[in-house]
Amino acid sequence: MSKRAFAFLALLLALCVAGSLLLGKYGFSAGDYARYVTALLRGESLKDFEVMHTLLLEIRLPRILACVLIGASLAISGAAYQAMFVNPLVSPSILGVLSGAGFGAAVGMFFKLNEYLIQLSTFGFGFLAVAVALGISALYSRSGSVIVLVLGGVISGSLFTSLLSVLKYAADPNDALPAITYFLMGSLGFASKSFIQISILPMCAGILLLALSGKYLNALSLGEEEAKSLGVNTTRVKIFIILVATFVSALSVTIAGIIGWIG
Repeated sequence: MSKRAFAFLALLLALCVAGSLLLGKYGFSAGDYARYVTALLRGESLKDFEVMHTLLLEIRLPRILACVLIGASLAISGAAYQAMFVNPLVSPSILGVLSGAGFGAAVGMFFKLNEYLIQLSTFGFGFLAVAVALGISALYSRSGSVIVLVLGGVISGSLFTSLLSVLKYAADPNDALPAITYFLMGSLGFASKSFIQISILPMCAGILLLALSGKYLNALSLGEEEAKSLGVNTTRVKIFIILVATFVSALSVTIAGIIGWIG
């Protein structure tokens, strides 16, 4: 991508973020926004703008940042997996991370854990699902066959999807079941300011690491044998890509549920 194209896309993203802040059910006039921004920049009292301040910075901004982070995380994870598996149809869910993370969230809701423990459970089971896929691949293919790894992901995803179905069957239909179903649909309404503050740096770090791995992914996209002939340690690169992509994908599920189609 050229620098000019990158600058254009960055500007377009900034304009979309700014526009999203101004759009919503509770609208204000252009003059209200201008006075609020002026008071904010001058460090003046925001007593007259409490409703606007809460709406913009406590509700809309965290959701917009979550949207940007999740979109970037799932997009770059999907691109990394597509290069690694040499298949343009691969998505971040190929190794079962989304199924595992969804089950982890359901476990937290089933046992009525607090918000942070639910997010921890979501993240942990996402990693566990990928570990199961990698374990199956290592058990049945010492050479690290891509096909066996994909089949391991299919088995892991099916396993955690089945466990999720059992959990939904046993959940309270008046309490836990609606919460689980709503979470699995995915929504930016789950994004809170506190959790965005916790997750923004790790997610940005993961996105940056995958972006810096571009030359290795380009080599892998040529095929494993060609990558090895170029001096790439394919086993190490694959493990690194899987770990980082799983990390950012699992974090995206903790923020807004399963929104896998972006990848």
